Amino acid sequence: MDIKFKNKNRQGKGFTIVELVIVIAVIGILSAILIPTFVGLVNKASVSADVMTVKNINTQLKISEETNGKPETFSQMLSAASEAGYDVNKLNPTTDGYSIVWDMSQNLLFLYDKDGNLADNQAETPSSKEYLWSMTTETPAETLAENSVAGNVYLNNDSVKSVTVSYGIEVSGNTNVTLNNATGEIVVCLNGGELTVNSKNATVKSYGTKNAVNVEAVDANSYYEYGTVNGNVYLKKGHLSIENNSHVYAVVITASSVNDVMVDVKNASSVETGVAATSSEVASALANNSNFNIPADKQVTEVVDSETASKYAGGFGTEISPYLIADESQFNSITYISSKLQYFKLINDINFTKYNGTGDYYIVNRFKGVLDGDGHSITLPLNPTADTIWNALFNNTYYGTILKNLNVYYTGFDSLNENSQSWINLVSNTKGSTTFENINLYNANNTILKIKGNNYGLLASYAWDTTNGSCSNNVINCNNYANMVSTAVKTGVWFGGFDTSAVTTFTNVNNYAQINGNAIGYFFGNESYLEGSFKNYTLDEIKSHIVITDCYNYGVITTTSGNRAHYIGSPSVDYSEAYTQWEEELDKVFNKTATASFTKLTHSEDFTASVDENGIISINKPQNEKIAIYKIVYNTMYKSSVNDAHGSFALTLNFDQQTNYKAKFDNISGNETLESEGYTVISSVSASESSNGFAYSICSKEGESTIYYVFNNIVIPNCESPTLANSSVTITVYAYDVNGNIVDYVRV
Repeated sequence: MDIKFKNKNRQGKGFTIVELVIVIAVIGILSAILIPTFVGLVNKASVSADVMTVKNINTQLKISEETNGKPETFSQMLSAASEAGYDVNKLNPTTDGYSIVWDMSQNLLFLYDKDGNLADNQAETPSSKEYLWSMTTETPAETLAENSVAGNVYLNNDSVKSVTVSYGIEVSGNTNVTLNNATGEIVVCLNGGELTVNSKNATVKSYGTKNAVNVEAVDANSYYEYGTVNGNVYLKKGHLSIENNSHVYAVVITASSVNDVMVDVKNASSVETGVAATSSEVASALANNSNFNIPADKQVTEVVDSETASKYAGGFGTEISPYLIADESQFNSITYISSKLQYFKLINDINFTKYNGTGDYYIVNRFKGVLDGDGHSITLPLNPTADTIWNALFNNTYYGTILKNLNVYYTGFDSLNENSQSWINLVSNTKGSTTFENINLYNANNTILKIKGNNYGLLASYAWDTTNGSCSNNVINCNNYANMVSTAVKTGVWFGGFDTSAVTTFTNVNNYAQINGNAIGYFFGNESYLEGSFKNYTLDEIKSHIVITDCYNYGVITTTSGNRAHYIGSPSVDYSEAYTQWEEELDKVFNKTATASFTKLTHSEDFTASVDENGIISINKPQNEKIAIYKIVYNTMYKSSVNDAHGSFALTLNFDQQTNYKAKFDNISGNETLESEGYTVISSVSASESSNGFAYSICSKEGESTIYYVFNNIVIPNCESPTLANSSVTITVYAYDVNGNIVDYVRV
């Protein structure tokens, strides 16, 4: 069968170039007609949506106004709108180039186009420009409000530190604002920061929170404070009105003439501490001049120093208006005035970064006044150098000083391996009666205080007046939580050395910490009497000089000094019958809980040390799993052959359980001699480098480590030709656990 296929050719047809050109032309014509129409419809819909949003928010503003009153600031308006769920923090319209402004006078929002014209479909008419507010994240230039539809700016940028404007402004962050050459009625609202007003033709209404206000000039017009000023309001020229429901810490009038200022305090509670002046003319007129409407209990007739007051966060240094201290710099501004007490109060926690002074280290050298911590905390730094031992908040305090309501954190060492010390306390010397009240002491950052110098106390090192021969101190409602390890022979929990002729009171003074050392005294480290001694006192006389009421130990205090008493670490009355009776009475109530203790540690028999004929000490260390580290402590007492000047030094050397340390005392002139004898000098300290004036070298020889004391070139203060006549050396090896507690010791 023949099968034939029929092939039919079909030819398809496409667009010709002419046809394509015609199609493209038609599309272009349609686009030109339809796209603008479409964009216009979208834009119109966007504008309508923005208008509807503004209308809805305005409805909420009016509802809130009925209940809470008309908002007086931009942030109050935002808060009222947010109550209905509107997130208007940015107030960004959906329509490109449009903006939303707030009419403060009518409490309404309005929508403006990119040309500054009012958008359609808004029923109300906005007020004049001076009542309109816009929001920006940019730092306002002087002309920003002038080029805007609104005459005032809400700056929504927390990073801006300061601005200078001539129009109304509110800031979201902690920004300093200067209002310069403004006219008319101006509203300012701060959120922290300081406000300076120099606008003699303006009436200023101030809201929000300020750290301080400085009114240079508002001339015949007024400055009205409706908000909070945490510090001072300084008034140089103009009318100041402190309104109801406002709060100002203090007012300082810096004008020299009564005619330059007027002050109206609407409510006594609006000014916390008082109104004072820097000139005697104005100060004397506060109570009897028609320019001043000030409640009688707020009138301060004492003339104040504005230059000094300006160094602090507020106040004028009196009992009713203490200087406010907010940071380290302001604390360092404390100056000593011998003729009167000054008053200070902390308003922030302060973490000090450095000490002042040369030789002796302190935050403030001399202090005579009252420091109220108001429950805040201070943290003191570690020793600036390894050899410096004088580290304190105050180097000297004088008669009438009170330190109260303060939490103190002492920075020590993270580990006992440190060969230095952390000598830190509140006061080095109480050179006059000083009261410590409601003070709590802590270790900073879980560190451990390490004391090597004698006459140390957590509150003060020396509680006496070396000038007048007497000093009384009061310790009231104080608690210690600071753990301490001491290798000195005269250490007190609260005071170092004290004058037995004075009267010192302890009321509700308690310890909760772990304290370990050679000779620990709970109340005092050393009886350094000036006009008498407990050795010659009866029991009643002792109790009249150290008045103790409700003082307890809740912690663990361990002392290794077998012949020393508990409550005075190194008294001259160890075997006085009256003193023994006094301690026995305290022992009955002192340890408050079953876990608390104040004990004299005894050492195990297998922990021994010996000295050979060459003065080399060898140590046999016990096998004790609790022991984490050992310390060799050398205490040397020396006396001048020229006069009665005397002193002591202690050197602490840490070593682990594997190192075999030996010690040798010799008159070696230098490291060259040691090296010639086959020693390798690991480290050394010269007499000039040491605060105590002695030299030593740590050496190694044949796998053993040796420490050499160098006794020549000893420098004794106040001695023309010091020698080491009548000197003596005691050596103690301490064993500590990981928490810094002494678990064993041995003496040579």
